[in-house]
Amino acid sequence: MARKGRSDRRTGLLVRFLALLFSAILVQACDGGGGGGGGGGVAPTGTLEITVLDDVAAPVVDARILILDGTTENPVGSVLITDVNGDASAALPTGSVLVKVSAQGFSPSPPASATPLPVLINSNQVTPITVTLYPDPNAGTTGWISGSVAPAGGTGIAGALVTANIGMTFVTTLTDADGNFTLFNVPAGMVDVSALLGGYNNLPVNGVVVVAGTETTGVTVTATAGAIGSVTGQVSFLAIANGIVDITITHPDTGEVVPGLRTFNDGTNTYLLGGVPNGTFDIIASLVNDGYVLD
Repeated sequence: MARKGRSDRRTGLLVRFLALLFSAILVQACDGGGGGGGGGGVAPTGTLEITVLDDVAAPVVDARILILDGTTENPVGSVLITDVNGDASAALPTGSVLVKVSAQGFSPSPPASATPLPVLINSNQVTPITVTLYPDPNAGTTGWISGSVAPAGGTGIAGALVTANIGMTFVTTLTDADGNFTLFNVPAGMVDVSALLGGYNNLPVNGVVVVAGTETTGVTVTATAGAIGSVTGQVSFLAIANGIVDITITHPDTGEVVPGLRTFNDGTNTYLLGGVPNGTFDIIASLVNDGYVLD
């Protein structure tokens, strides 16, 4: 009988051990193991598939696609480049994104100073869109410039507004998440390239040679953190009481918003913008609820 008692106890211990082991396996499975469920999991993503065509539905090869976060308007990832079929794709976090498309010989979509329509990325779904580009009438006399915006000896700066100008002709783009840019349809000749971003001053690159039908590579605009300019003022709009007003600084010649320079009025309708780079700018104020331009 004693031997039977010891045997029963051993059996009971074994059953409890197996139960505990099974419970531990269940907990690990519910927590996602080492790969991610629960609070420490991977953020959900979807896929954006873009096809870029010209005005006769032929694929546009080597078009650059810049994707911006729909809320912050910061670049998301590196620029995409279309293949021989005019296609490109990327896995993106769910939510709203903005898409800007440009290519040599074509007018950009959207036009330089227009805001693109948002595209909604849904979890585990493919979102296909088609963008049509129309020929640039001056394409035969233009080339393109590629390069980066970065501090001296540092890594690229994302989301900077890059401008190339020859006389009073301006071409603009934004740097991607790696600080790289491509400026298409730049008139042939000697052009100046500069960059604008809140909090940074830049050293323009003057006298860049552009040849029609040719890419000029390796143009680096040096940007230095520490811009200390500021703009302050007051907003008045008699038709709306206690309206929230969006104040932005824009490039005076292109009308493009300078990234990183945006604020809102306070309770006394006063505003303050800091980190303004050296230069001359325009200030635009609009009501957040309807987008009407005030001044």
